[in-house]
Amino acid sequence: MQMEKKYYQAYEDRYKDVYRQGVKYWSDLPWEIHEDLDGLDSFLDFAGARPGIHRVLEPGCGEGHLALALIQRGFDYLGIELAPSALEKAQLRLKEAGLMDHARFILHDATDLSFLPAASFDLAVDNKFLHMLVVDRDRQKYLSSLRRVLKPGAYVMFNELYLDGAYTGPVESFQQYLNIFKPDLTTIEERTAYNGGKEVKIRIPRVPARPKDHAGYAREMEENGFRIVHFQILKSYTGCRFFASVVRH
Repeated sequence: MQMEKKYYQAYEDRYKDVYRQGVKYWSDLPWEIHEDLDGLDSFLDFAGARPGIHRVLEPGCGEGHLALALIQRGFDYLGIELAPSALEKAQLRLKEAGLMDHARFILHDATDLSFLPAASFDLAVDNKFLHMLVVDRDRQKYLSSLRRVLKPGAYVMFNELYLDGAYTGPVESFQQYLNIFKPDLTTIEERTAYNGGKEVKIRIPRVPARPKDHAGYAREMEENGFRIVHFQILKSYTGCRFFASVVRH
């Protein structure tokens, strides 16, 4: 029996569209890479992370640019990714850097981390994964699963979409998300990508995403066993970065 395709698997289709247009890495925008790496270093410093001691988990690792940075910095790293095309690129990125022997990736739906041992990671990095989940039960499943595999007091960095005054009510189904947010998922939009440092124009479909504001994220974190300890609205795009800790019991 074939499993129902999840709405967030649309991101695999997007990766394929980008690669068909001759782009090697979709996540290769210079400003975005720079911002992600700056945020990662700030997070590691905030968390007092120590290479060789602290284990890092990245759900929704995509093409692996943060995987490369963490492994280069000496961390024990595991990346989880649902999109096969993106994971192949992550493996290629590490291979090109001569670090594939140090990389660990698993092709799996990162909303379900039940296959990992409880309390087995010191840190986690969510780089634009949570906002891909637009239905409450998917977000709750993911956050609950993430909390289980983290040690008490562990820190997580979230880079997500931000919208001041965002909708705060329930979203119980993908259809309800469509009715409330009315996203345009049919328009093929022109975007800028970078191929070997050269700017190129591509056309890709839009994909589901759900923004929240500070209060919305804070409430969601508290409901799922986390506490926001740092929150920052990013200027370069409609996003935010926040650090959350696992609440001790």
